[in-house]
Amino acid sequence: MRVDRITADFIDRPGGAEEIDRTIVVPRAHVRWDHDDRWTSRFSAGRGYRAPLSFFESDHGILEDGFEVDVDELEESLGYSYALSFDNDTLSATLSLARADLENLAFLDGSGDRPVLRNADEDVSVSTYDLVTGWRVSEHFEFGASFEYFDYDDAYKGTFSVAPIEERARLTADYDRAGWVLSGTLTWIGSINLEDYGYIDRYEVFQDLDGDGLAGPGELSRPKSLRAPDYVMLDVRVAREFAERYTVYLGAINLTDYTQSGDADSPLFYDSSGGYDVAHIYGPLRGRVIYGGLRARF
Repeated sequence: MRVDRITADFIDRPGGAEEIDRTIVVPRAHVRWDHDDRWTSRFSAGRGYRAPLSFFESDHGILEDGFEVDVDELEESLGYSYALSFDNDTLSATLSLARADLENLAFLDGSGDRPVLRNADEDVSVSTYDLVTGWRVSEHFEFGASFEYFDYDDAYKGTFSVAPIEERARLTADYDRAGWVLSGTLTWIGSINLEDYGYIDRYEVFQDLDGDGLAGPGELSRPKSLRAPDYVMLDVRVAREFAERYTVYLGAINLTDYTQSGDADSPLFYDSSGGYDVAHIYGPLRGRVIYGGLRARF
């Protein structure tokens, strides 16, 4: 059990009053039940909150004219989860179910001339289902697989500025022997319907033929796709330990070099009025990253 005091005062807003002045009780419970040596159940429930702006400050720099703040409620949530696990030293698996219900969700409303950070009028929810498995093939080699599905309700979908992941699957492999450690992760991201997240009336090309800065008949062309394709990314890493104190390593993130823009779909779009933005995002924008280093322990 926690008891927190939260005060938020947006000093540039008129009136001078503190927008949020709350004391909130945050109870949480965790229960573990060992059915036998191999099967275990875990149940969790609890309340949480998020203070205004703590999640948004790192992003506001992308907005040319900044944003307005119209938040006067604390974002709160109730979360529940259940997990059933199996482990017999060779094979392990965990099936998890989780749900979060959120009140006063703080989101960036871009429907007007200037973005506004405001509380959602409707309560929103998200449910998560995932299965994670591991197989110890030998003393030196392990293999893993997982699948995750995120189910956002319609009210929640309407608050996203960037379309989130709905389906994700991973295959992992790890090898550790004689000072060598090799690992790899193959990740698949499922296709999504972008229309569900407000990606409508967006175009690749705007030809301002009459020079008035507004989109007229025939000036917008090549509508953006309303379906994000699925894609695959591969991460790999190899490390070698020597002299008991030193490890040299080399790895790659997104070795396949897949990017949304490389697939001929730029984040840039023009809306129905001829205005432009760079938020048509559903896939990675950073390509292949190669890294390496030397680690020493003393």
